[in-house]
Amino acid sequence: MDISVREMAEKLKEYDNYCIVYHIRPDGDCIGSAFGLCLALQSVGKKCTVRGQDEIPRIHRYMTDKVYYLLRFRPFHNAHKLCMVCQGLRQPDA
Repeated sequence: MDISVREMAEKLKEYDNYCIVYHIRPDGDCIGSAFGLCLALQSVGKKCTVRGQDEIPRIHRYMTDKVYYLLRFRPFHNAHKLCMVCQGLRQPDA
């Protein structure tokens, strides 16, 4: 599904709680995008956190170590999930 930046911004306004899920074996682009989006959502009053199956590689932790304290929100079952994939954002089916 291709949507414009404006359409995506409008969609993101619909929910208050987000959990951004990054893909396995996260690279720098993935990590930067996930944490950047999380901080942007928090800056407009949304609750947001970042999660993933794999640990963030040590080489990329400089991007995350200083912002983890900002991610105090713990996702709960009704948090809206966004997946970071190579092509951009998508909403998971499940």
